Amino acid sequence: MRTYLKTTWEGFPAQQACELEIIRDWCRGRFGPEVAYVQGVAATPSWFVNESTEEAFEAARPIIWGGYKTKTKRVAIGIGNRGKIAVHSDGEA
Repeated sequence: MRTYLKTTWEGFPAQQACELEIIRDWCRGRFGPEVAYVQGVAATPSWFVNESTEEAFEAARPIIWGGYKTKTKRVAIGIGNRGKIAVHSDGEA
């Protein structure tokens, strides 16, 4: 599944320097550890965060993986004081 996040900063401005860390923390809670171990030994990324654009968020479509369409989800979240997350659109937090 591919999930697109659109963030809106709603917290104290000085904390915004940690926005990426807050997003990664949210992703860990949603998707689990960042590293998966194939057959218990080979470390591989389980998920990752890439910066994108508003246009890519709005145009999010399923991708073809192994001949099948994947699910694509768009989630708009507001990041508040102390990293509190508020989901503002369709999506599961």
